[in-house]
Amino acid sequence: MRIAAFVMNVALLLLVAYLLIEKGPPTDSDIFIFVLLVSAPLVNIAALLLCPTVKRERDNLVLLYVKRKILEEKKKISALQDGGRDA
Repeated sequence: MRIAAFVMNVALLLLVAYLLIEKGPPTDSDIFIFVLLVSAPLVNIAALLLCPTVKRERDNLVLLYVKRKILEEKKKISALQDGGRDA
């Protein structure tokens, strides 16, 4: 997903460069749109490259909950098996 976002941002920058070459610099009324079209992908690319992939804490909590449930079930199974051997 990060790669797709990176590629789309680069494509948008290339489109802006193409329009800049073909149509020339933006007029006073279009300068705000031009700034957004250039700054948004640059900020996104910087965020994608500089920020490490971080798992959300919520996802980690869910994973820990599932692991705990699995261990509880294994403990129950081993207790039942050990109880069956003693009898």
